[in-house]
Formats: sequence, structure tokens, C-alpha cells
Amino acid sequence: SMEAFESVPVIDVGRLFADEDEGARLEVAREISDACTKVGFFYVTNHNVQPELMNQVREQMKLFFNLPDEEKRKISNTLSPCHRGYFGIGDENLDADAKQIDLKEGIDIGIDIPNPEQNSSIAGLPNYGPNLWPPSSVLSSFRPTLEAYFDKVFQLGLTLLGAFARALDLPELYFNQFYLGERPAMPILRLLRYPPQPGRNDDAASKNGDESKEDVHIGCGAHSDYGFITILYQDDVGGLELQNSAGAWVPAPPIPGSLVVNIGDMMARITNDVYSATRHRVVNYSRNRERFSIPFFFDPEFHTTVECLPSCMGPDRPSKYGKVMYGEHLMKILDSTWTYRQQEKT
Repeated sequence: SMEAFESVPVIDVGRLFADEDEGARLEVAREISDACTKVGFFYVTNHNVQPELMNQVREQMKLFFNLPDEEKRKISNTLSPCHRGYFGIGDENLDADAKQIDLKEGIDIGIDIPNPEQNSSIAGLPNYGPNLWPPSSVLSSFRPTLEAYFDKVFQLGLTLLGAFARALDLPELYFNQFYLGERPAMPILRLLRYPPQPGRNDDAASKNGDESKEDVHIGCGAHSDYGFITILYQDDVGGLELQNSAGAWVPAPPIPGSLVVNIGDMMARITNDVYSATRHRVVNYSRNRERFSIPFFFDPEFHTTVECLPSCMGPDRPSKYGKVMYGEHLMKILDSTWTYRQQEKT
């Protein structure tokens, strides 16, 4: 069994962007592979997403979440045929065993496809379609800022998957087929706000470790992500925690300027669990500060076949998982975690 990790590695991925020698790129691939084998999470620095852009995104988020509730609900995801737009507190609950609702609100943004029925490669498939944006008369810079960030992290995702490919004995561009083919990929950029938690004593929570956390209100229930990789921007409030093999919760505190990368269930499946999809949660321990975070779920196109890679199985390591189609797998999960989809079914 794996040794329980106690911290999260930091990887300088600038070497993937510079026209550096093969050796430097391979070194990054090895560091990523090591992190995914031991932890399933790592920080990236020199990732090519400009700090100014990250700051502008945070400003736009604040403006949106400060809008009156009825204004936010005008782009509610219950109005979207493809799961885009705004959701309020308690609409999604990720930990099926938890006794309480998730304390978070957010917006989901994907690849914008205004008329999905006119694209034969995706006609009839769920989760492809248009985004829901607040009107530019209300927030003039929201859409262009978020689209710029979306494009930037999409490129970062492809670059990182190139390093994953190298680590897994695949051609460097192996994963591109699932993201740049005729059928668009299904990445989701999710803007999240976790409200402050009044009644908490900030100092007690940080000093006493777990004892004072028993009454904790979970911002986001314990879960692992569904896709290949997730690229997360977190603000300076903190609260992200990862579960190690001993069952302990290990904090992943904010590192200014960094992004956090973790692998999802599909990466665990294709690697036969050589890389682990680590369970994580968000706890807003602050009673007076809201927390903003932006996960980018870098998920592939609907028909992606997810099956064990040749380099990850052998006589002593048979494949643990059957083949699945990514989109079908995703639909099953969404139906189990979203209250409005459960209501539709009944």
C-alpha cells in the first residue's frame, strides 16, 4: 500500500512552455508522474496564465455573486438544456453520505455551441450547447474576461496532458484526439463562491486541528473528480483538503500565483490506479470571509473510450476496469449529485 502523503508537491511547469531541450520536458513529466503516484495532486507554477488575468477573473466573479438573487437566477442552470449557468446553495451535493447540504453557489461555463442540433457530431448528445451569460448591460466585462481565462486554461490542460502522455509511454500529443477532434471536448469552468461561516472561531479551528472541526459546515462534500484532470485556481482564504491513504485530511494551502492540478477518475481508470484520484473537500473555516475558487474540469469529448493503457497493465497487474464511454459515465454521475435532475426524474 501507498505511504500516506503529508503535503502536496510544487512543480515548475515553465519548462513545458519554453523551447527547452527534451531532457527538461521529460523531467517535468517524471515529476508529474511521481506526484500522481503518491498524492494525486500537485501545484503548478510558471504555468503561463497571467496573474493580471487571474485577478480580473476574481473581480468579475465578485461582481456577479454580489448581484441580487433574482438577477443571478435569470441564468439558472434549470433553464439550460446542457447544464450551464448559475446554481444556488444546496443545489448540488457531492457527498451522498453527508448529513447536510453543500454551502456553495456557482456558475458552470463550457465550450459555447449556440446551435448544437446543427452539428452532426454532437446532435442528440447531452451537455453540448450554449452558455448562459449575465447580460452585458449588467456586467460588461464578465463574458470576455471569462472566455479569455477559459482559453488559457484549456491550452494549459493540453500542455499538461502532453507531459502525462510522456510519463505514460504515449506519444506526446496522444490526448489531443479527445480534445481537438471534430466533436468538441466537454470541459467545464466552474466559478464558485463559498459564503463565510458565522459562528466559527477562526483561531480555534486553525490551532486545534481536527477537534474543533467536528461541527464544521462543509462547503463542498468529499469527492473525487470525474474526468482526466482538473486545474484549480483558489484564492488566499484556503480550505481545500485532500484525504490521504491513512484517511487523514491534508490541507492544500493557497500558494500565491500557483494553480492546483489533480487527477480525476478517468485518469485513474486508464492508468489502472497507478495514478490515484484523491478524494478532497472544501471547508470554509473562516467566519467572516467568503472564499472564491475556480476549478476547470478538463474533460474530453463525449465518445472518448476510457480503457486501461498498455503501459499500466501486465501479467502481474491485470486491468481492474472495463471500458467505459466518458459521456455516459458522466451522465450517471450528474444524475446522482444534482437535486434538480433528481426532481425531473420523479
